[in-house]
Amino acid sequence: MKYIERVERLEEHLKEHPTDYQAVVALLKRRSDLIEHRMWLRMIERKKAVAEVRRQRKEMRDAKE
Repeated sequence: MKYIERVERLEEHLKEHPTDYQAVVALLKRRSDLIEHRMWLRMIERKKAVAEVRRQRKEMRDAKE
């Protein structure tokens, strides 16, 4: 995943150049982006699960009629 790779590269860079403040800021932003991306993926999974349950309930309702 591109977010994880970018965070790992920035962490490696900071090990070699600990005073690079721009890299520190970039690392914080990338970590934030990674967290946001994971939250978005979880939201999509929840929406898929809800859609599946709705589909199943609709099929059950249609079968009864």
